[in-house]
Amino acid sequence: MSDVRLEDGVVAVEGHLRVEGPDIKLDERTRRDPENSARHRRALVHGSNDELIVNFANDFNSVTINARDDAAIRLKGGTIHLDGDTRVQDLELATIIRMLLEERRSIMAAINGIERHLGMPVSILNSEIDIPDIDTDIDIDLPRPRIPRPRI
Repeated sequence: MSDVRLEDGVVAVEGHLRVEGPDIKLDERTRRDPENSARHRRALVHGSNDELIVNFANDFNSVTINARDDAAIRLKGGTIHLDGDTRVQDLELATIIRMLLEERRSIMAAINGIERHLGMPVSILNSEIDIPDIDTDIDIDLPRPRIPRPRI
């Protein structure tokens, strides 16, 4: 049997809690940064593409996920995308190398597109690099770019 009670200012729910709406808002005015004027405080949002969004529209200054020293935070399936000025610590070296190589590929594709648009030859720095599977041992030999010497 389920029950909902108010105990010392706390709503206690026995059983499952189902929210039939897009947002869960959290707001404790005494903990707010006075410079954060966000009207909404959307902690969790059911996004329009059936996604779970934490800190929708950056309503909060930051998001912190705490784990015990002996615990881990896991992503099951999917990909982690890091945008902006993101600082990452304690990633496995293989993961960092994979991210850097994927970023390099993306940058080189953009440079090649610009060069083609301008009618220039494709960049000499563009060479295919196989991105290793991060579940295997990594032995990467990065090609050295051939930079032509200026003609005098």
